[in-house]
Amino acid sequence: MVSSNMHTLTQALKGVFIDSNMLDESTNSTGPSFTELTRMEEFWDYMTQTVPSGLFTENWYNERNVSNYGYVLHENRLLGAVRMRQKKVRNNSCTVAKDFRQEIKFCYNAYAPAFEDKDSYGPCANLEAENCTEDSFKYTPHNSIVRSSTTGKVGVYDEGGFMKIFGSSQEEFKREVEELKE
Repeated sequence: MVSSNMHTLTQALKGVFIDSNMLDESTNSTGPSFTELTRMEEFWDYMTQTVPSGLFTENWYNERNVSNYGYVLHENRLLGAVRMRQKKVRNNSCTVAKDFRQEIKFCYNAYAPAFEDKDSYGPCANLEAENCTEDSFKYTPHNSIVRSSTTGKVGVYDEGGFMKIFGSSQEEFKREVEELKE
């Protein structure tokens, strides 16, 4: 049975993370909402501007510090750590017509398990997974953390992927996002 509060919480979270527009504090103008993001720069801005304050309530409406940390929207307890999962697709997972191969060097198909890239990257590129100390940059198999597939707007994503487990404050989250961005 679904609780009547589930709809209310879902709508509140959707309002904070999906529907709200980013605010550029330097120009005091609004940017895109999550569903309107089209560039990587916008994604990273979203991750450092919108997400931290939505996940980690640290101030009340009057800017006073909260006395109990670990709540989302002031009254919903965050259980466990915030986790982000990335799925990668192999380059050359699609076919480029012969006439265009000189110009088109990279070709990434839509995600499907057959096209998934499980190779470590970033600081772990060219290292065996067991030699990589940066967990975010090595593949986590399906039997570890995510135990079921996830349905998204574009497709169904099977278990596993590249996992990042974030710290428990706005500042830690922002710092860790900046590290991923680099």
